[in-house]
Amino acid sequence: MKHRKSILKKLCVVSMVIVCAFSSLTVHAARATQSEAARRDRVYVGNYREIWAVNMQTGNAGLVRKTSGKATEDFNDLQRNKNFIYYDGGEPKSSSEGIYRYDLDKNKEYRLGDGQSPIVYKNKIYYVSFAKKNGKKVISGISRMNLNGGSKKLLVSSSETNMKFTVFAGKVYYIAADNKTLCSSDLQGKTKNKLAVLDTKKAIYMTADSKSVYIKCNYNNRKLYYQYNTKTKKVKALANAPSIRRIYGFDGNYFYDYTSSYLYLNDFVHEDFNNVLESAGDRGFEKIIAFNSNYIVCETSYYGDGYTHTLSILNRGTEGYTDIIPKL
Repeated sequence: MKHRKSILKKLCVVSMVIVCAFSSLTVHAARATQSEAARRDRVYVGNYREIWAVNMQTGNAGLVRKTSGKATEDFNDLQRNKNFIYYDGGEPKSSSEGIYRYDLDKNKEYRLGDGQSPIVYKNKIYYVSFAKKNGKKVISGISRMNLNGGSKKLLVSSSETNMKFTVFAGKVYYIAADNKTLCSSDLQGKTKNKLAVLDTKKAIYMTADSKSVYIKCNYNNRKLYYQYNTKTKKVKALANAPSIRRIYGFDGNYFYDYTSSYLYLNDFVHEDFNNVLESAGDRGFEKIIAFNSNYIVCETSYYGDGYTHTLSILNRGTEGYTDIIPKL
């Protein structure tokens, strides 16, 4: 397959359900799982200088915001709480880079401060924070702030974590600086616990469902997967699945991943891998953004010209795509 250079700068998963003019829903933490995606009525997607809303029940999409001039160009980790959208934005590696919120009523953007990877949870924002050291901006750790950017507080210092974290069930779960120890902290950063030491050289991804934390790890050119049950306080290795290429999310005992051609379901309990859920058809999956039983929101590429990418909605069980952003 030819190498294809993406014209779209960034496409971002919105890891929550949202409150919007269409319906009233609840907010979930970032790093979405398939179980969350299946419950969402709306998904927000960030494209270069644009924010789109996708109705996951009807497959319809609408442009929510388009920026120009000095306004934010890139939108990452979009989450909605009440009538505000929160995201990691600004020009990368510039003074404008940071965490923002956008007021839908006033059509106005506010910079809340330096930071990356925001997670909105119980009316607070948890994020990777920065500090100045010898005149340079360096990562300080995992912090928390109010939804208006006030009361910033460092919870876990950079000497304690490799910045892989998630927030749910009243705790911050994170990987220690040794890249292999799973830890937790209360939401105030006061009580911290080591939960498990993983057989890995580096933990590279974390996500969660309603009762467990899942970790993807690198170990001697293999991929290992662990589940930590927050109720039983036990960790177990799920499987060694070297054929899995790109992580999408977990849902109970099932792990979803994809290649350029197919979306797969992997059953860790019975070690039954690579069951095809959906084919990319005459295109290629470049990124799975969200999916449920009706639709898949994805970045696709055209094999015909080899290079053009677009943001699309695939109606599952039928052939063909609806392009949200026309090919460029």
